[in-house]
Amino acid sequence: MARFASLTKVVKLLNISGNRQVFALTRGLLTTSEYQKGKENMEDLQENPFAAKYAEKIKELQRSDPEKFQSRLNARKEKKESRKDDEKQSSAQGQTKDGLSLSSQPQPQTGKKLLQQQKKGLDSIMKLDLIRELPPTEIERIWREYHKDKDRICAVIPSPMYKKICKTSDKFPMFLYALPKKAGYEFFLGQFEGDCCFFTSLVNFQAYQENAPLFLTLTHFSDLAEGKGIVLLTGELNTDFLTVQEAQLLANQVQLYYTSEDSERKQLLETFNTKPAEFKHWT
Repeated sequence: MARFASLTKVVKLLNISGNRQVFALTRGLLTTSEYQKGKENMEDLQENPFAAKYAEKIKELQRSDPEKFQSRLNARKEKKESRKDDEKQSSAQGQTKDGLSLSSQPQPQTGKKLLQQQKKGLDSIMKLDLIRELPPTEIERIWREYHKDKDRICAVIPSPMYKKICKTSDKFPMFLYALPKKAGYEFFLGQFEGDCCFFTSLVNFQAYQENAPLFLTLTHFSDLAEGKGIVLLTGELNTDFLTVQEAQLLANQVQLYYTSEDSERKQLLETFNTKPAEFKHWT
């Protein structure tokens, strides 16, 4: 099963389709050709019922930074057209030069199979037989020292808090997160599977659906939950698209929504997973 397959169903109900995005952009002037492309892309965007929910936000961002707004819309359209051309070419060729069917050629590994190969147990990082002899405070110090100067994030979570995260994510495994940028927000989709939470950007999900690339993977190690009362978290990120600070903010939002007693946050989680057509991130 490909990654984010469940999200595909939810996002379809949200009426998010095509290669559209909600992005804050830079100020500038448009050439005639850029204007024409932008007009076509904006017409496409305006037909999207999901985008209508954020119409005022989109207009505000478009007014403040029109050039980059236009540039991002154009880029997504070009990428979509390029993929269509590649698909047509592959279909027409049918076979490779050596006569083998395209489907029989080794394909890049994506989704669950690759992630299972990448995932390692805590014993591959720490010597558990020695760690179990240490107090939680010392384990936390070692864990943070291990992640120091690495392009990763980490945390030490109290066991009761992690149990709450597990209980909530079992019921509501998916959510849409808003990541603040310099002049607006970028949206990320997160999905829990077992002790991991996977993130991709909304823009990439719109383009690639369940095969969208991973931007951030949060992995929880519960090996010490019973004996030491702590769960160790590590976050591996794609630094081409996320900074460590941005990844940390996404991880903080996971904790905020999945452990909160706030009724509004609980309602947002429930609505996104059970009634996505009624979901609104801003109230």
